[in-house]
Formats: sequence, C-alpha cells, structure tokens
Amino acid sequence: MIHILALQKLILNPIFSWIGNEWEGLEWLDERTCPTKEEWENEKAKLIAQQPLENCKTQAQILLNESDWSDLYSVRQKLENINEWDTYRGIIRKLRINPMQNPTFPDKPKTIWKEITPIPIEELIVAQEKIVNLIEEPIVNEESTI
Repeated sequence: MIHILALQKLILNPIFSWIGNEWEGLEWLDERTCPTKEEWENEKAKLIAQQPLENCKTQAQILLNESDWSDLYSVRQKLENINEWDTYRGIIRKLRINPMQNPTFPDKPKTIWKEITPIPIEELIVAQEKIVNLIEEPIVNEESTI
C-alpha cells in the first residue's frame, strides 16, 4: 500500500494500474508525466520514515478519546485523583502534538471517586417541608393606590 501512497503523494489522483508493489509492476495510464523511479523511491522512503510518528499520533489520539470523560465538569468534581488524570492527558496531548519515534505512553490512572457523604433523611424531610410551605403560601398582591 505504501508504494501507492508514495505515487499519490507525487501526483494528485493519478491514473495507473499496478501489479505487485515494485516499480516494474506500474503501468502509467495518466496523461501527465509519470514520476521517475528515483522520485517514487524517495517519497516511499519518506513515508516509511514518518510511519512511527504517525503511529504515535494515532495512538495518542485513541488514548485521548478514551479518557475524554475525565475532562467533563461533572466528573472532575467527583474524581479524587483528578490531578493524575490531568497529568496523564497532558503527557498524551504533548505526544499527539509532538510525536516521537519510540514513545513511552504513561499508564492510565485508576479511577478513584470521592467519597460522597449522604444527606441524613431528617434534613431531606425538613427541606421538603420548607418547599411545600413556600408553594402553599398565598401570594399577596399589594396594589398601591394613588
């Protein structure tokens, strides 16, 4: 496949037929001038050299997509170890922007939720009664007369 990508990098939407993946298997059907074997080999070498960087970017994007949930406001309020998640995503974001040949991706942090203290039932009942009383109070409309 890389042999075709290299050709397509050299000529936009070329018309050709290809058997195998060696230069000799190329049948040029395009009206435009066919690239030389040397141009094609140089472009192929560039693509091969860039592949580890592209792999790094792709893996980083996958990891960012998988951890997007940790950046939601409602989740951030409930995560005990939000700083670990921020550090993790920051390192991955840097690898996405500045890919490396042989990256070391950080381990995903464990998800540690904050302990939630339940509201005692008595407090809930009192709050509910206050709301009911507010709703049932008549609204007094004081009109001023001149």
